[in-house]
Amino acid sequence: MKKSEQTHYEWFFYAMSFLGLAKIGCRELINQKYRDKDFLTEDLLYGAEESNSRFLLIPIFFNVKHSLELFIKTVGVNIDGEYRDKHDLDYLLKDLKSRVKNLFKNRNKNEIFQKIEDLKSIVKKYFLYNFLENMNPIRDYNNELFRYPSSKRGINISQELEKFDSTKVGEILNDIKKIHILFISIRGLTNSTKLGHPNPGSWS
Repeated sequence: MKKSEQTHYEWFFYAMSFLGLAKIGCRELINQKYRDKDFLTEDLLYGAEESNSRFLLIPIFFNVKHSLELFIKTVGVNIDGEYRDKHDLDYLLKDLKSRVKNLFKNRNKNEIFQKIEDLKSIVKKYFLYNFLENMNPIRDYNNELFRYPSSKRGINISQELEKFDSTKVGEILNDIKKIHILFISIRGLTNSTKLGHPNPGSWS
């Protein structure tokens, strides 16, 4: 495997790793097979079992959003060698679509566009935090709201998670499965090696 191919593989592997851990977290919330309540000290535990699910919801949602960001960047560099140093999922996806339009002149372009549109609906859901009910849409330009308890914009996402309906974890798990399928499909359609494009440059 050439160095550039190895680099692409590693970035794709990272995106899939974050997504995979989110999937495991969802399954654990549903099955509660390995849950270790002793992991949290008494002062960190909440009274209701539903509230305690927040312990895993934080990394689940962060990993879903981070995997989306990594994957979109991975595909972008894979097709033209350009890396976008941004965290805005909406911008990254629009930029990716523009790059596909400029680069792909063959029949694969329409199929790629359709897959990107399918991914767009999921990206929008997590970019605007539409999965949290009774919460106004938030444009998380820096993809930061699950990295810290509160943000510079004064948004306390932890409080919003307390309102999350834990019975909807299955819906998040289904989203993860859809994302996984789209990752595999889009990567295959835009693989620069298969399509004979020049080797991408440095990821920097």
